[in-house]
Amino acid sequence: MLFRSENAWRKARWQAAIYPLSVGALSVCLTAGLSFLIAQRISRRLRNLESQTAAIAGGDFREIAVQSRDDELRDLEISVNRMTSRLRELEGTIARSERERLLAQLAGGLAHQLRNAATGAKLALQLHARRCASAGQDQSVTVALRQLALLETQVRGLLSLGRNEPRPDRKSTRLNS
Repeated sequence: MLFRSENAWRKARWQAAIYPLSVGALSVCLTAGLSFLIAQRISRRLRNLESQTAAIAGGDFREIAVQSRDDELRDLEISVNRMTSRLRELEGTIARSERERLLAQLAGGLAHQLRNAATGAKLALQLHARRCASAGQDQSVTVALRQLALLETQVRGLLSLGRNEPRPDRKSTRLNS
């Protein structure tokens, strides 16, 4: 029995190889299927992150739901949510600073007009005081000049707000002596 026929030899080889080949083919199919499912799951999460970042770029600062699975994509989702929150805060800060800048410009323009009107009234009162003999006895011109000086001080304060000048330091005092 040392010599076998060629067909018997092939049949024996095939029978010896069929089991490992079938196990290998089944393993390859299962691995491919499992890899496909895992890739689909990761791809879906990546597409969600991509659409969220596109929405952020478009100005939509809503946060996304964070997956409960502790992995790198979850860390990325948390980072995107932090970025979204920070951008929302910065957008509010920009809007507030724009409003403040606009109000400062408006206050500066109004203060400039008030200062011009107060200066004109002050000059008119001073001319009236010089020309009229009874103006020296009348205290109303003096009171009006004092009020105009107070108005001019307040208008200067408004103008300094419009130019973002530093305001004088305030001194702290105790109320209960």
